[in-house]
Amino acid sequence: MRLIYPFAKRFIAGDNFRAAKPQIDNLLTRKFEVILNYIGEFNHTKSEVKKAQNEYLEFIRQYQNHNVSLSIKLSQFGLLDSESKCIEMIEPIINNAYQSKKNIRFDSEDSSTTDKILKVCYSLNEKYPDTLGYTLQSNLFRSKDDLLELRKHNISIRLVKGAYKESSANAYKEKNRIRDNFLYLADMLKNNMHSNNAIATHDESLLNELKTSHFKYELLYGVRRDIQNNLIYDKQKVGIYCPYGSNWFPYTIRRLKEFKNIIFISRNIFKEWIN
Repeated sequence: MRLIYPFAKRFIAGDNFRAAKPQIDNLLTRKFEVILNYIGEFNHTKSEVKKAQNEYLEFIRQYQNHNVSLSIKLSQFGLLDSESKCIEMIEPIINNAYQSKKNIRFDSEDSSTTDKILKVCYSLNEKYPDTLGYTLQSNLFRSKDDLLELRKHNISIRLVKGAYKESSANAYKEKNRIRDNFLYLADMLKNNMHSNNAIATHDESLLNELKTSHFKYELLYGVRRDIQNNLIYDKQKVGIYCPYGSNWFPYTIRRLKEFKNIIFISRNIFKEWIN
């Protein structure tokens, strides 16, 4: 893990809230929306879940008057053990966000969790309208049908390619197919535009094709900061997915796999430097 940490620091704002706060404040000063994620998933103990709950509640308390939102993995709140207990632990966060007029997006996880996440999302959306959003993965075959259903419930969508390893039985494997489906789903989103819909990709060709579509853009902390700055310069709405926490290892490994290797990171750091 020590060998990976120098790269982890590229992708995470800090290993605790105090360490992350200067990065959060800096992004806000530069007119970015901060999309906070307290890193964690597949929690099973009450203490782990309570810790996550407290982190999010404290963030809302400290940043009530700022341009911030939350991005949450429901498995961090014990979804895989008990749907009802998950709702019990996450509802205080959603209620606080609702009262503070902050948005919460449920992160995508591997496809085995999709139905459970959507069930919770639809249930809580009835009680807290205009608060919840869902992360839709263009690599999954089912995403078109999910988009149509989410739209019926007026739930906002963050469109991503998908970072989880999936079976060829339920997901596209070819880059071109994933990219084509991303554009297809983005076009569907344009037909019934929710004000908080967002596209989340660092694929420059996709960004260029969708640049005039009035989407919000969501990008990962530490990745292609030149693109982030250019979008802000062009007066686009830009949110930065800003993860923090001590459980940074799985998140970092996914980012390294997603971007293939360390050479990719080095190359993009160079691109940022020359721009």
